[in-house]
Amino acid sequence: MKESGEYKFQSGLTWRSFLSIIFSVLILLPASMYLSLAAGVGISMLVTTIFFTELFALFGSNLTKQETYITFIIAWIASLIPSGGSFYNAMAMGNFLDFVYRAYFINSIYAQVFIDPTTQRPLNHVIPYWWAPPYSSGAYSSRSFLYPEWFFPILLGIVLLLLYMMQEFALTLISSYLYVEIEKLPFPYAQIDAQTCIILSERPPDQIKIFTFCMLGGIIYGTILYLLPTLSGGAFQIIPIPWIDLTTGFYGIENIFPGALLGIGTDIALFANGFLLPLHIVACILIGSITVWVFGNWFTRTFFQQIFPEWTREWGKGMSLGLVYQRSLVRVWLGPQISFTLAISALLIIREGKSIVNSFKKLLKSSASIREIGYWPLPRILAVYFASSLLSILIFYIFVPGFPLWVAVIYSLGWGFISGMISSRGTAETGNPISIPYVWQGIILLSGYKGVEPWFISPVAGGIASPWWTASVKACYLTETKISDFFKSAFLGYVLIMVSSFIFSSFFWSIAPIPSSVYPMSLISWPVTAITQSMWITGEISVFKPQVMLASFIGMLIFLSAGEILQSCTSIPFSAISIVVGTTMLPTSTIPLFIGSAIGWLFLQRIYGEEWWMRYRAIISGGLSVGESLIIAVSVAFMLIFKGTWILPW
Repeated sequence: MKESGEYKFQSGLTWRSFLSIIFSVLILLPASMYLSLAAGVGISMLVTTIFFTELFALFGSNLTKQETYITFIIAWIASLIPSGGSFYNAMAMGNFLDFVYRAYFINSIYAQVFIDPTTQRPLNHVIPYWWAPPYSSGAYSSRSFLYPEWFFPILLGIVLLLLYMMQEFALTLISSYLYVEIEKLPFPYAQIDAQTCIILSERPPDQIKIFTFCMLGGIIYGTILYLLPTLSGGAFQIIPIPWIDLTTGFYGIENIFPGALLGIGTDIALFANGFLLPLHIVACILIGSITVWVFGNWFTRTFFQQIFPEWTREWGKGMSLGLVYQRSLVRVWLGPQISFTLAISALLIIREGKSIVNSFKKLLKSSASIREIGYWPLPRILAVYFASSLLSILIFYIFVPGFPLWVAVIYSLGWGFISGMISSRGTAETGNPISIPYVWQGIILLSGYKGVEPWFISPVAGGIASPWWTASVKACYLTETKISDFFKSAFLGYVLIMVSSFIFSSFFWSIAPIPSSVYPMSLISWPVTAITQSMWITGEISVFKPQVMLASFIGMLIFLSAGEILQSCTSIPFSAISIVVGTTMLPTSTIPLFIGSAIGWLFLQRIYGEEWWMRYRAIISGGLSVGESLIIAVSVAFMLIFKGTWILPW
């Protein structure tokens, strides 16, 4: 990677890229929202990117690579809007479908039959007014946000979202400076995004030829995998979606290792992404994944039944891969995954503490050229981080005054920073963040607090958005786009998306109740979320065992340290962060990733040479992914037509 002074950063936020923001807000967002409710799928951001690059090319004025990347990133943000039904996800608070879910939850049968153990009252009687209007409110029968009792929950949600984004913004600037500017880590998936945008804008003949050929391959595969099953109503499905389940059945791994899960993902992007990762990195990811989900599940099911009795009781032969994953995650791995993250954090501090301190010193004395790119001085970054964290802690304490304040401080300031830095490091080295669910829920249980309030609000803690934003900063370098333009366009996009989400969520809600048969996927996903939420609140899920977490921390720290020592003594490649990333990924992702990496590095590189492989691997991967994404978009369009026809009364 070049030094920052060698890049010619240019603006990508122009009137032409602004048009893509408007298009994403008015067209892509409502389509993505509807599809997530109806079918649980979204629309690829590449559709918008290709549409605008081709549109301006027709008028003889190609978009620059900077404009193309800004178009890409805004479409990406719009396509990621969730479908609601999140169990306290700060990212979802900008999506008004989350408030529709709140209306559903408080009026659901689950909130009526689950009893708060502290007050012995049904949950819908004790849900705080600042989370949703009282269950007897007329706001629910009107199915409208234009009701006085919705004002405070929406205002509180927006305030917390803004504080969350401020914290993630500060974490992104720090991790970007450390991993992009100083360490120059590869960010493999950012290379795909950048190469795709460069090819679409500059159209170099040699690269566009390979890109087009690979895109054709992606189209053919995508047609078999997605389009034909859509057109045939599922009757013509040669390849299973989303994976080939090797957990159960005659050849199922459960016959050898009871409790284990195994499968191979079928999306071509999983294989193509392996082209960008060195084989030893992918091998370590695979080792971490197989160790946890195959051997770990088996050991905890057979040899440690007394420690994990719920997992032993709930597992049964014939359970699908998805069901085994769900139960083993909740009953076994939530606590250990937190410990694994703390172990890699400790190792990195020990191994690279001096380097990290020096990087902070450089950021403290950042030059004018760095500030011109878009970095802030360290004191200003830290001021934003501490201000957003402390304000969120204050808000939390106002509404939950009995909760241990020191726990909230450690969660927001401590865990938020650790999670952001480590997840961004995982994205930088492997392309995948270290994603650990239900951390706040575990903290509530370990705190001993009695009451429902903290189940509906928490201080902000980053690590969800900052890994992807940091990867976007890497792509800004590769496309020579001003980092400040990325943040400006992202902020503008989030604001407009929030407004658009309010309008279209209200529109969808007014057409029919959510969930309902008009929005089929919500009938499946929202009740599951409501049941899970009710079980957490009432204490029916309690899986954070301190002794297990301590043993997991010590065991992982010893294993990672041994791997580091072995590498220094024998030169056998080892990646500690990849091992930990792998523990959070299912074999359905890691096996095709390894296959793709092996094909690329062991065969294609030897056939065509190292120079050719290093030049075109991101183009090959991007072409395959773009081709499949286009077919997914076509499949989604047909699904919209089918669903729209099905809803009509004639």
